[in-house]
Amino acid sequence: MRPPIVIVGASARAAAHSAMRAGFAPIALDLFADRDLSAVCRTIQIPSPDYAAHLPALMASIEPCPWIYTGALENWPHLVDELAAARPLLGICGQSLARLRNAQIWTDTLAQAGFDVLRVCDEVPTDDQLRWLVKPRKSGGGYGIRENAGESPNSDIYFQEYASGGAFGATFIARGSECELVGVAQAFTESRAGSDWIYAGGIAPAEISHAHTATLIRLGDTLASEFGLRGLFCVDFVCDEHGRIRPVEINPRYSASMELHEHTTGRALIAEHVRCFGIDPPDRPDFECSRFAAKRVLYADFPIVAPEAWPWHEDVADIPAPGVKINLDEPILTVFALGETRDETLSQLDASTAIWRERIESWRIRD
Repeated sequence: MRPPIVIVGASARAAAHSAMRAGFAPIALDLFADRDLSAVCRTIQIPSPDYAAHLPALMASIEPCPWIYTGALENWPHLVDELAAARPLLGICGQSLARLRNAQIWTDTLAQAGFDVLRVCDEVPTDDQLRWLVKPRKSGGGYGIRENAGESPNSDIYFQEYASGGAFGATFIARGSECELVGVAQAFTESRAGSDWIYAGGIAPAEISHAHTATLIRLGDTLASEFGLRGLFCVDFVCDEHGRIRPVEINPRYSASMELHEHTTGRALIAEHVRCFGIDPPDRPDFECSRFAAKRVLYADFPIVAPEAWPWHEDVADIPAPGVKINLDEPILTVFALGETRDETLSQLDASTAIWRERIESWRIRD
């Protein structure tokens, strides 16, 4: 019998599938309860908005077993500690989360270690020669990030220097004294819901130089040792026009790009994550993988209603439940592509995206 493990977050689907490949029976708590997730494991939908407030009662209704958080539960460090008091947490505690959610703390730490960093501040930036972003202290997926246009400071936001260049995410596994760089994915972003930096998928592996690889390995080692990281974590960074790696955010949990590395390596990363907390996964994963993997999150260009009957295909995930209304700029589903070259994979992803966009048009809510 497969041992249970609870996966909690805004979207638990990718981590739940990773857990299943490792031999667990995941219990998923997420915002959407999409039909493909509900079809393979016990799924509990978290009411929205203010979904964090509902978690203690929902978690109390589940049998005692270990749990893992995904995005963006790191925004509530005290809640993480509250939930961890009732069942084993396979992740870092609230105190460490609070330090990593404070951009000034981790920026100063990396600067002292000699890394190129972006300036951050709580007050109105005084350097008019730089472009500045306004970033929410509680955020996820790029929502709420905007260019500063004279915004007044408050306790809910901070300011971060803007850097042009490619957006990437580096996945690490911290195992005590060892920290492994699993891989790097290039991120896709879109302009949605008032932000120019909404996460819209990505492709892995990203081609990076030996020098950048060495920098990332040292970056992972520094963060793991300075912040007591264990298991999976991801560093979002920009590679600017001067070739500098400049971190923008630290995500100390299973993140959106990690499933791409699973498809290119055949590794179930949740299996390796739980080992860092003294748990041996029941199975060793053995599943087909490819040289490159890509995904694109499709957002609504207009309000839609998900159809009752689903044209099931293996190239999509996060499939909305029947009859669910999806508003402008909300995520609809995720399209995947696997290939042996980067160009082949992106071409396949573009073709599948076009097909699904055409299908979605028929779901439009007509006035």
